[in-house]
Amino acid sequence: MWCVTEFASALGIKQRTEQITKSDANSAWQRFERLCANDLQLLPVEPTTFHQAATLTRDSDTALRAGDSLHLAVALGVKAKSIATLDEVLAKNAKRLKFRLAIR
Repeated sequence: MWCVTEFASALGIKQRTEQITKSDANSAWQRFERLCANDLQLLPVEPTTFHQAATLTRDSDTALRAGDSLHLAVALGVKAKSIATLDEVLAKNAKRLKFRLAIR
């Protein structure tokens, strides 16, 4: 579920900084909701997953922020084989944890 919050946040930032219009943000949100309904499995996050994310974040060598470490902890918990990201820090850590990068 965290990806929904992060996507909404990204749209808000882009709109506030006038990189996209309100109409563009609304259109992107509608496309994202269709993607979630058809192609994503949204999972609840267990307390142990938050703890694992905290452990990943505490390692300063990873340079992970809380949201990115939570993505990785969820992926580890469900034994995912790949992760899609355009974020360099998240990609580096995903590779370190033996995830394949899946970018379309």
